[in-house]
Amino acid sequence: MPMKNRVLSSALTLFACTMVCGQKPFAHSQPKQLDDGWKTVHLKTLGADTALAYRFFNRLEKETHKIHSILLVKDNKLVLEEYYNGQGIAEPHDLRSATKSIRSLLLGIAIDQGFIGDVDDPISQYLKHPEPTKNSDPRKKTITLKHLLTMSSGLDCNDLDKKSKGQEDNVYKKKDWIQYTLDLPMVQDPGQVSHYCSMGVVLLAEIISKASGMTIQEFAKHFLFDPLGITRATW
Repeated sequence: MPMKNRVLSSALTLFACTMVCGQKPFAHSQPKQLDDGWKTVHLKTLGADTALAYRFFNRLEKETHKIHSILLVKDNKLVLEEYYNGQGIAEPHDLRSATKSIRSLLLGIAIDQGFIGDVDDPISQYLKHPEPTKNSDPRKKTITLKHLLTMSSGLDCNDLDKKSKGQEDNVYKKKDWIQYTLDLPMVQDPGQVSHYCSMGVVLLAEIISKASGMTIQEFAKHFLFDPLGITRATW
């Protein structure tokens, strides 16, 4: 069968199945043109077989999923923009651990602005209060900002190990996250092993805040979000 006919046959079969199964077929429309710098175009402008795209979105209509949004950008143009599960274009999105990269940017800005000297500075240089009160270990004095960035502090902090005392779900139950994290026992030398550690990034935010005299929210707004024109951000 010629390629065109095969594609047409697949599309017709998909459409028929959708109608028979009682599912509402996916109706694509060009994303709205807004005054946000994005030019929008219709899916058909891709010049490619879109049958699989329609099949995918039709499948989403009848499946239970946790997808919030799907956007497709091609040649700097917005081609697809679909929202699910109560989400919408004006709904702020929980970035969760992507915020770790934002805090890395903020540390770079803090160094550039002179609030912090260098990534190789020990964290104790900036985090004088509170101090560790448990599990005393001289290696804690050698933990640097770089160790927090690379998640290699040596503290018993491993989000992928539920038995780790610094595993995030274990820390969330504590009243003082900063003090509890500083009091964690050392299980490796700093810089020896990397473990995914959310609390290390919490320490990093506290250090930026203490060094600058601003909350992490204020610091981010003043030095990063406002210059980039980001006006809607919550923590």
